[in-house]
Amino acid sequence: MTIVGVHITKVNAERNMKSVAQKVGINNNISVKEVSEHDFMLGSSKQQGLRFSFTFNCQYTPDVGTIDLEGDVLFLAEEEESKKILADWKEHKRVHGDHVENILNSALMRSNIQAIKISQDLGLPSPVPLPRVEKKQLQKAQPKATAK
Repeated sequence: MTIVGVHITKVNAERNMKSVAQKVGINNNISVKEVSEHDFMLGSSKQQGLRFSFTFNCQYTPDVGTIDLEGDVLFLAEEEESKKILADWKEHKRVHGDHVENILNSALMRSNIQAIKISQDLGLPSPVPLPRVEKKQLQKAQPKATAK
């Protein structure tokens, strides 16, 4: 199993309030909405894989704004494995546990990066907590001065 690529195909974002002075809640959600066959051209040979279409939603509460993304994760696997995944999707509308983690993590990584960029452009809080330096960390990191 190999994830060949992750592509964002649709972006919709809006800010509903002029200022964000109050405490804001952020709820992120990602899900697979469709699985379909996808042909890959590898040199002169053609290999069949799968396309996992996903949606990512970042909802700010109270109604401060939203970021909605759609995209595809392109997946290359053995033909038998691809057929099994596709059949399971058609029958149960689910992706087998062995694959869903890698597929959703790949989509989530790409979506979070895009959502951080969009949130900055719209003046919304980052949908993912970013690391921050604290005063305690700075004091530990600075070398102590010695008197001679």
